[in-house]
Amino acid sequence: MQLLGHNRMSLKVPSASAADLRRSQPRPQLALLLFLMEFAAMGLCGCAAFKAPPSKAAIDVSGVWRGESLLTPCGWAAHSESVCNAMNLITFTLIQSGSQLSGRYACAYGNYLCRHDGMDSAGYVASGLVSGRRLTMRVMIPADVSSCMFYGDAGERRIVGRYICYEGGGITEEGDWRVARVY
Repeated sequence: MQLLGHNRMSLKVPSASAADLRRSQPRPQLALLLFLMEFAAMGLCGCAAFKAPPSKAAIDVSGVWRGESLLTPCGWAAHSESVCNAMNLITFTLIQSGSQLSGRYACAYGNYLCRHDGMDSAGYVASGLVSGRRLTMRVMIPADVSSCMFYGDAGERRIVGRYICYEGGGITEEGDWRVARVY
């Protein structure tokens, strides 16, 4: 037998009745369900056709930034009143490439030790993004395998925002942060 339609055997195709054709076509509800499932799968896979292009950074935050983080809110269940408004001195050394950020993070004693009795004093920016003047960074702390999300509004000389730290699947700390450009 040869391929590509050059065989000598003929193939008979039975003719279908109108009733057979109606039975073989999907019902409208089934067609809608299949469409919705396909649409959801495309959204879950992150297909490029549905992604919005990233915003261009309006500001370059490359450099060294120093300031403080302030643990808030007071009376939060995970913290006693003794750490209300606990302040740490923080430093970011940031490298911006387009809208992407990388860099280093350092925490030092302000009026309270950094988390885990000062063990969480260094980390790195695992991912970061600048969109317009909005800044988002995930800082990984290797000492205890925790991470903190820093969100902020950036200016030429200052960044101000909120942070949330996670460890073991839960929130371990949250508060405000503000830094000024050193250089």
